[in-house]
Amino acid sequence: MDDETSIAVTISIGVAAALPPVTLKQLLDRADHGLYAAKRAGRDRVAAFAGTRGGNGKGEERDARPQEDH
Repeated sequence: MDDETSIAVTISIGVAAALPPVTLKQLLDRADHGLYAAKRAGRDRVAAFAGTRGGNGKGEERDARPQEDH
């Protein structure tokens, strides 16, 4: 690439955290659910799974784009 070429990059991220007795598969499934929620919400998004030990199946979407100071 030369110095005048630019590439636009976007990212969607699914995040999950859990305490036992949640299995690794359950944790990855939750993160995957968050990833697809982030993709549905648009570009440059992070969707965090907001479940507890048992989980409620709901995620919380967050905007990952830089925020302007007001």
